[in-house]
Amino acid sequence: MKIAVIAGTNTDTRMGMEYLRKLDPALELMSYPVSSTCEEQARFQYADNKEKEERIDDIFHQAKKCGIEDFFIYCNSLA
Repeated sequence: MKIAVIAGTNTDTRMGMEYLRKLDPALELMSYPVSSTCEEQARFQYADNKEKEERIDDIFHQAKKCGIEDFFIYCNSLA
């Protein structure tokens, strides 16, 4: 089963993947961070809703092109 793991940064995405791997090492996990840096993620969090929707839609479309139909959103922020 292919699963797209989506989180705010590369580090958070990796943490989400590690969590799922502990549950089932056989899962095929694909990394989809929303932002490449912490600074970029901070800007994303305060961006307008349209910009956020466009970025998330882009991630979903990329993943679906790879045959992914299952998504895991990993969030460890209180923001």
